[in-house]
Parts: sequence; structure tokens; C-alpha cells
Amino acid sequence: DRRSRFMETVKGMHPMKTTLNLHIVALLFVLPLISACESPSPEPVEPRPAAQVLDSTSHDFVWDFDTVGCQLSTINGIGAVSTTDIWVTGKFFEKDSTGKTDPIPRGNVAHWNGNEWTYHGFNSSGLQSWYLMDDAFARSADNIWVCGGSPFRWDGVRWKTYRYDGFYFGSGIRAIWSTMDQQHVCAVGYKRSCVLYSAADDEFHWVDIPRDQHCYSVIGKEDGTMFVGAGNPDNGEGHVYRISPEGELSTYFRCPDGIVMNVWLVNDSLFVSSDKAILSLHDPSKDHLWEVLTTRKNIVKVVAEAPNNIVATTEGDYFLHFNGSTWKEIPVAYPKSVSCYDVSVVGRDVYLVGHTPEQYCVIMHARRL
Repeated sequence: DRRSRFMETVKGMHPMKTTLNLHIVALLFVLPLISACESPSPEPVEPRPAAQVLDSTSHDFVWDFDTVGCQLSTINGIGAVSTTDIWVTGKFFEKDSTGKTDPIPRGNVAHWNGNEWTYHGFNSSGLQSWYLMDDAFARSADNIWVCGGSPFRWDGVRWKTYRYDGFYFGSGIRAIWSTMDQQHVCAVGYKRSCVLYSAADDEFHWVDIPRDQHCYSVIGKEDGTMFVGAGNPDNGEGHVYRISPEGELSTYFRCPDGIVMNVWLVNDSLFVSSDKAILSLHDPSKDHLWEVLTTRKNIVKVVAEAPNNIVATTEGDYFLHFNGSTWKEIPVAYPKSVSCYDVSVVGRDVYLVGHTPEQYCVIMHARRL
């Protein structure tokens, strides 16, 4: 039965598909960029409303799990609009008719529509040598961004590739963020990489970071203000930069406690994570940070869906959850060891991605009670 086949997966055998608390997963076909570009214009889609404070203060979750691709696939990012509209990034392989892993990847983006996964494979040059994709960010069904060497946007019907000097197949994008109205988008990455979207010409333009740092994360406000977390691992120096809605960059504050891996906002208050600590910004003019908590392992990604609904992934098999008053370690209920990386939160639903030691891609769905 399906339960026994699932247990074969977690024992390191072929990755049979389980449920995401939705339906049976069937991996189907490749959707190339070229065919997507021939689709008709998308219908207008209402954006997902801003997150509301949940009526629950629980730290309790129920779990479901799924896999994408066969062994040796890689999964890096996830962006969820709803339980029937989920995007993941990485590089995904499938087995051929003989049962061997096909050396040609099936795609570097996969989409769950509530019934099945479909693969999307493309890169900036239009060739099918699909490289590893990194972040995924979702605000609505027609406002999906994925990134690797360049940013790609899904408008509900087709993909668009954005290219520009200094970033196209350059240092690599690590994170991307968009406003609800899609008028303001910022993408950041390695080697001082920071680019800002201009709705006027539908292009990204370089923003000059004044220090020799990697840009690790970005968060914004709906007016277009962006905050970029950056740092230099060689000297441990970290900064947060502020970009105005008009595109002007300034140094917001210096982090004396290490490089800034994540930035996020709660009621317009800025928080950061640096290695194994979560910190709140008390006074930017004095570079003063309050330590909120420390962790056993490095913090990888933080998502603040609401003031009482904040999730932080670590490199381990647990995540940190804030319910409005307390933080708590939530162990992942997967029956094997798994490392959690990226996270997307939609209301009570938390979606995490990671790997088992045998290099299977796992999608973990936690429903908050």
C-alpha cells in the first residue's frame, strides 16, 4: 500500500510520492521556457492579502511530507501561494526506463498544483544545460520569482528572463523580494550583487554596494523601501543597507556581532539574524542590537508571516517558531534525519525544503493547530 511504499523511500530506496496533505503526487512532464512564452496573456490575479495575526498561540503542528525528483536531486528554495500553488527550486533528476538516473536533469523548478508536480527547465542563455536554481519567492499566482544566475518571473502563464550586466550568469542571486503590486523588486547575491527592478522599463538595474561584501537577504515594505542584509565572511563585518523607493542606497546600520544573514520586519521593526543569533534593532544611529535568542545551529532563513507567526530554519532537523510571546524549537516529524533549508509560510501552513543524508529532496508541510 502507499504507506509501505513511503517507508521504502525513507529507508533510502526509490523516492515514492506521498501526500502534501492534498492529493497523490505524480511527476509528469517538462515545461520548457520556449513553449511557456507562446502561451496567451495571463488573466489578472488578485494578490494574496497581507498576513493577519492568527487566532492561535499554539506551537503544535501536524505534518505531511513529499519528495521531488530521484536520489541526487537538489532542492534549495520554496515559495508558496496556497496549498495548491507551490514552487520549489534546485535541480531535479528522474530515472529512465532502465531504472537508472537520467544524467540530463528534468528541470530546475517544479510546481505543485494540488494534484501533481510539473517540471520547468530553463536558464538565461536558452540552453537546456539547466544549472542549479536558488531562491523561490511567491506573493500571488501571477507574482512568482525564482533565481539563480538571473531572476525569472512567472506571470501566471509564462516565464520572463531578466538579464543585465554584472549579474547575468555572474555571481549568483541568493534572495529576491517583491511588493504585492509588483512595482518594486530587489534581488541580491554574492560579490556585492544588488539589483533593483524598474517598472518603467521592466528591467533590473545595478545598485552599488559600497563595501566588499556578499548580500545574503532582502526584505521590503509595500512602498518600495528595501533593506539588504550583507557581510564579509573574511572579516566578520556585517551591515544592513536601506534602499529608498526612489532607488537611493544608504548604510542603515553596522552589525558588530557578525555578518547579517537575514533581515525581516515585524510591525515596521527590523530584526536580523547573524549565524546562531536572532537580534532586534533598537537604535540604528547607535548600531545597537538586542539579542532575542541564540540557536544550536546556524540560522538559514527567517520568514515573518505575522507578529505571532515567525519561522526560522536552521541547518538541523528542526525549526524555530515564534507564537507572539515565545520562541520554541519544533522538531521535524520526518522518520529519518533531514536538514531544513528554505521556508515559506502561508497562514497556518509552513513549508520547508531540505535533504536526507542519502540526498533525497524532501518537502515538509507543517499545519499549525
